[in-house]
Amino acid sequence: MIEVQREVITSADPQSAFDYLADFTTTEQWDAGSVRTVRVRGNGDIGTHYANSAKLAGRTRDVDYEVIALTPGSSIELRGNTSALMAHDIITVEPHPSGSAVTYRVEFTFRGWLRYAEPLLRRTMSNRADHSAAGLRRELARLQA
Repeated sequence: MIEVQREVITSADPQSAFDYLADFTTTEQWDAGSVRTVRVRGNGDIGTHYANSAKLAGRTRDVDYEVIALTPGSSIELRGNTSALMAHDIITVEPHPSGSAVTYRVEFTFRGWLRYAEPLLRRTMSNRADHSAAGLRRELARLQA
């Protein structure tokens, strides 16, 4: 398993930041691996499903994400599945003196041949998390514009 976590401090107020991130379709704008994300069913609450296309190991893979936990205004937890991996995403938003602190944590469990490539993928996933954090900073800053 590979775990990555990044924290972003933003001037966006906590509710605006949470509302933006709880709509998982916004991953197209800030997540370095996401190519496309659409809500398939649900209204954003627990049980909502998103179809995500993500680049991983040189291929674009379709990932079915489901919201598995939600604390309105504070955190959202999703699980994504493909034949090649399981992703467990946790996004939390907390008040911060300058606006809000957003923590984005992902655990990747690889399946099939990719589990043997896990040591090689650690650096790739860390770089991807860095790029995603930069995207989060950029997009959350736009909420205040």
